[in-house]
Amino acid sequence: MVRIDELVYLLMAGLASGCSDTSLAGQVVVPDGAPLDSVHPDTVHVPDATDVLDTFSDTSPDLVVDPPLDTGWDAPWDAPWDAITEPWPDTGPCTWRAGTERRLTTSAAESFHPDLVFTGSQLAVAWQDFRTGIPEVWFERLTLAGESLGGPQRVRTDGVPSGLSSMVWTGSELVLAWHENDSGDNQIHLVRLSPAGVISGDVVQLTSGSHAFHSPTLAWSGSEIGVLYCDIDPASSHADLVFDRRSLDGTSLSASFVLHHGHLADCSLSALTWIAGGYVATWTDGSLINTVRISAAGEPLTDPVKVVEGHVDSLTALSIDTHITVIWGRDFPDPEKIYLHVAMPDLSSVSGAAPVTSGAYPATCPSGAWSGLVLGIAWTDGRDDPSAPDIYFGGLTAEASVAVPIMPASSTSAFARFSSTAWAGDAFAIVWEDLRHGDAELYFNTVSCTP
Repeated sequence: MVRIDELVYLLMAGLASGCSDTSLAGQVVVPDGAPLDSVHPDTVHVPDATDVLDTFSDTSPDLVVDPPLDTGWDAPWDAPWDAITEPWPDTGPCTWRAGTERRLTTSAAESFHPDLVFTGSQLAVAWQDFRTGIPEVWFERLTLAGESLGGPQRVRTDGVPSGLSSMVWTGSELVLAWHENDSGDNQIHLVRLSPAGVISGDVVQLTSGSHAFHSPTLAWSGSEIGVLYCDIDPASSHADLVFDRRSLDGTSLSASFVLHHGHLADCSLSALTWIAGGYVATWTDGSLINTVRISAAGEPLTDPVKVVEGHVDSLTALSIDTHITVIWGRDFPDPEKIYLHVAMPDLSSVSGAAPVTSGAYPATCPSGAWSGLVLGIAWTDGRDDPSAPDIYFGGLTAEASVAVPIMPASSTSAFARFSSTAWAGDAFAIVWEDLRHGDAELYFNTVSCTP
């Protein structure tokens, strides 16, 4: 039997995070400190693209991309992918560049699991912070340059351990969910925040009972909140992935139901998306990625659809116009690589499983955002130094051709990981955990297209 308080502390400490925290191993393929425009393509290790695609031909027989994802993304400094050729934005041709990174948290305590959201005029980030001696959810508003607006604030001040939050923007306010351990019971809570970061209404407890509930994931439908979360039975350590619908004030809109019965890791790797008048839930069950479509009324419309088979160590999903895109990391074949899968709202496959990275270096823990024209993807990448990975970034069009060449978003040898990405109107904003100072702190950067 697992004690709830022991299990909850492991979750709060990040040991059951949504992305594997294993050490990276691979090869150095780019000279340290070399600027992007000075690196010759010959210095980049590029395996034969057909070898990569053929490895997964059984899961993606209909995959056609032009240019091939592998060749373009592993030789980003080879023209024409060093600059896009169409106007972006409307002022004329431009070149994609990373900005200057900025440190967000400066306490001596750890900061984990950032979740970044764009509100239309500013950014908001929520994360798990240990500066008071216990894990708690903190929140901060940022300018589009990553400057603080009002400073960091605790969401709760009652001294109860909390963490693993998820946040969405409704168009007029933020909705934030997290789990907290009050008197030994781990429950999911939800609160609304004004654009100024002021709590609106009461903090609502969404779950109850003696089980341990954790890892909420939110999706905004335009009128309500969809919630995915884990329900752990402490007697068996089995976990159910549960779907629920809530109004903005936390009122239940339909009976919750179990999507999947499995183990703790199955719940930790999950995503929820709203598209074409319904929800799409995505999760792993150890060796498979599954998706299921849920109606606006909260009823399953399909049986689980298998996306891919193989060990998955990280997972995210988002809607791109009329398509669902699932992005994940997996370590088979070795080393870890990033893949994506595109599907229609009815979950029929468009792309199969397509490799985004294919070099002899580990790449894992992706996050993504859709600009309306470009799918931006950030991930943990070991090409510069496998023992101290960086955050790298690249972008694809809806047709899966390269729009943004791969580039570092963090300083080299920073040991950066676990990013969250948002489209902020004219740039991609990225927040990540960074261990360059010994403890985990949050850093920020942008990637934009400038003349």
